[in-house]
Amino acid sequence: AHSFDKLKARGFWSYVGVTMLNFIRLRSFHAEIKIPGEKTISEDLFVLTVANTRQFGNNAFIAPDAVPNDGMLDIVMIKPFPKILFPIFIYRLFAKKMNRSRYFSHLKTAKMVTISTDETRFHIDGEPVIINGEVKIEIRRNALKVLKTRYNKFK
Repeated sequence: AHSFDKLKARGFWSYVGVTMLNFIRLRSFHAEIKIPGEKTISEDLFVLTVANTRQFGNNAFIAPDAVPNDGMLDIVMIKPFPKILFPIFIYRLFAKKMNRSRYFSHLKTAKMVTISTDETRFHIDGEPVIINGEVKIEIRRNALKVLKTRYNKFK
């Protein structure tokens, strides 16, 4: 999100170019994820996503099992993997099969999630932000009302 925000040109191919460049430079980071009363996870990761829906956008499905109206947060962790596997990673991302990778792990919770990491670059719904210190994320069930029309496919 931080790199894409600096681009003058938008669209799918710009996104592809920035993604490839960032993947080449990608280094793992350490994160501690706490879910009160459930567990604490301490991992080195390439990607950490807390989602309430399945995709980033442009049909890239990072959390293929997420349901937007179930009141749950989906925590997706991608562990460091050999960079030679990048094409397979991309295939799985767009084929809704990310969860078939041994480098993928996933948790669901309705509780607040606290993330501690030295990484400060985050994005919230695609918008780049800098956050120092702990990050606390919670979901509010039924907080967003969506109008169903004949043009969308919500159930």
